[in-house]
Amino acid sequence: MKRLSHQQKTYRTCMFATAALTLIYTAVFLVIFYRQYYWEDRRIGFYMSDTHPHIAFGQSGKSLYSIMYLALGALDRLPQAGMWIAAYLALFLLFGIWATKMLLQHLLPERNKWVVWIYAYVCNMVFPITMAYVPYFGDFRYKGMLNFNIYHNSTYIGMKPFALLAVLFLFRVIKTYAEKRMSWKDWAGLSGMMLAATAFKPNFIVGFAPAILVVMIVDFIRVRGKHFLNFLIMGTTVLPGFFLTLYQSAALYQTETSDSQLKIGFLTAMKAVVKHPAVPLFLSFVFPLVILAFAFRDLKTDKLYRFVWLHMAINLVMTLFLYESGRRLIHGNYFWGSYFAIGVVFILSVAKFDGLVQRQKTGSLVVSSMVLGAHVLCWINYVCTIIKGAKPF
Repeated sequence: MKRLSHQQKTYRTCMFATAALTLIYTAVFLVIFYRQYYWEDRRIGFYMSDTHPHIAFGQSGKSLYSIMYLALGALDRLPQAGMWIAAYLALFLLFGIWATKMLLQHLLPERNKWVVWIYAYVCNMVFPITMAYVPYFGDFRYKGMLNFNIYHNSTYIGMKPFALLAVLFLFRVIKTYAEKRMSWKDWAGLSGMMLAATAFKPNFIVGFAPAILVVMIVDFIRVRGKHFLNFLIMGTTVLPGFFLTLYQSAALYQTETSDSQLKIGFLTAMKAVVKHPAVPLFLSFVFPLVILAFAFRDLKTDKLYRFVWLHMAINLVMTLFLYESGRRLIHGNYFWGSYFAIGVVFILSVAKFDGLVQRQKTGSLVVSSMVLGAHVLCWINYVCTIIKGAKPF
């Protein structure tokens, strides 16, 4: 019998591991989403689910600023609606893992696709629950402040895969658009994914578009104003999503937020939902910061790595300073952009982590592996808590 090489063994191991993870992941979240639907039944309840309010929005004909509301409202009218809704939401989670895999494959083109699948599951399963859950400081529903993986909010679940694909299309052109005009396919892909993500949840483009604008300003200065048409074409990619956001904002504030106003206040929104936000906020960044310490020089040479930290910074500023007064204060609607942004930072950090593996940087690899392992344990604890329907804090 022919002996398999180390590379072939790795290929097969990762392939079988991906199949197992897909089965386990799908089964677990079918149960969680099914229980979300029946959250009013304490025997199989789920704490803090938005499923029923979103169904009600879809069936009421009001507040229709998300496609998800319409879909859930329609599925709720079917026999065995809980099963249909659970399957629908689980499908979006799997779509998000596939989108993460595509993004990572772009970042790691030489890597075996099954290894990349494992990384994609890592990004969608184990981050970013806090490194160490300290009850006094971490009294928040996610056991951390910023969380890429949110399972109680259907609009975020629907937004996430399209937002990841928007990042992928941006990465395809961000290095060359200033000198080489982007193709109509890339324009349609980038603008279309931003529009689709916004159609599910408007919060994504609020931070994503300004990050693109900053990059364009820097690049315009770098090329000394040449190729103006290239910049104009790039700028128009955000317009469909931007105009949709204006409509969504008008629909939102006219129907359900008459007592709310946008205001500025440092940590006001965070302090409304957690007593001591600084510690869990810091813990949300531990793995990316550890990788940044080992890959700090890459900020000068890697434009994609710079972009995700810029995107994170813009969203974090909005999260720290912007809030809505009135009954929407505790909703934390300016958290959503940071939830997604920190996930993209984590994906780039995983790609940098793979570089440490490839280069066999022993010391940095051991430290970052321990930090990543702690995330795994925290995620398992988090999911075991919510699957039982208990409060996750």
